[in-house]
Amino acid sequence: MTQYSFDMSLTLTLTGGSSVLAVSYFPAIDLTDADYELGLTDFETYHTIPNVNFSNNKFYFGNDDKEITIPEGSYELHAINDYLKRAILRDGTPARDVENDYDEEYQ
Repeated sequence: MTQYSFDMSLTLTLTGGSSVLAVSYFPAIDLTDADYELGLTDFETYHTIPNVNFSNNKFYFGNDDKEITIPEGSYELHAINDYLKRAILRDGTPARDVENDYDEEYQ
């Protein structure tokens, strides 16, 4: 029978905006006086699954099918809406409020 002792507990929190999370602790964590095992008890991540990629990042509009390319990444719907509105306005075409159209259509 294996017996476990929980003499030391340490929470390490890593935050960041890229796919690589790294941290350097100073002074270093001293683990010289015993044998240790490391376990991951919780892993939380938000907005990490790309929902816009090369296969679905083109938006066509207007009578002549003008094209807007949305950068690949993870987005909330309102962020895509805002991006498209800005791109359409830069083109000189008046933009409608897509969110209000959606709300009225599906109520």
